[in-house]
Amino acid sequence: MVMRKGLLNWVVALMLSAGLAAEPIERSTAIEIHTIAKRMVNAIMQGNYTVSVDAMHPTLIERGGGRDAVLQTTLNAMDQLATQGYTIKSYTVEQPTQAHAAKSELVVFLKTKLLIDGFDRQIKSDGYLVASKPYSSGRWYLFDGSVIRDLNDLQTIYEGLSDRITLPEVTNQTVSKN
Repeated sequence: MVMRKGLLNWVVALMLSAGLAAEPIERSTAIEIHTIAKRMVNAIMQGNYTVSVDAMHPTLIERGGGRDAVLQTTLNAMDQLATQGYTIKSYTVEQPTQAHAAKSELVVFLKTKLLIDGFDRQIKSDGYLVASKPYSSGRWYLFDGSVIRDLNDLQTIYEGLSDRITLPEVTNQTVSKN
């Protein structure tokens, strides 16, 4: 008997939520998420921050005071960087390799590398994006993992997410150009 894809996804999610911290992600799903993430990163590089705000998880939009407030906060932060002479030189994102099941969503992490250039220094940042897709819909949400304090904070967004998940490491390095 052949299982329908939706049923198979539900079974995998049930198995993951039963205690497994991660499961390898299907190649087609990894490519789909990576493509969406690259589009978002490219929009950010072009100064179109609306794309990143519109991709955010509804819980984060709510925490930030609504879509318009989150967009304004983002625009203010990027304007402040520009005023201080900083520009984003590169922003790359890797394909995800593992999926994590929460109660109602599939969650994956995509590692990122960000290079911000200033007058006399560069900031190199290794971070990650969080991508999630509710089991009941076809839409992926994405946001920068730097807004997450720790696993407990992430679990307030994704109920039922395993305690055995290790968040990707976030590092920032400032390098003098002199």
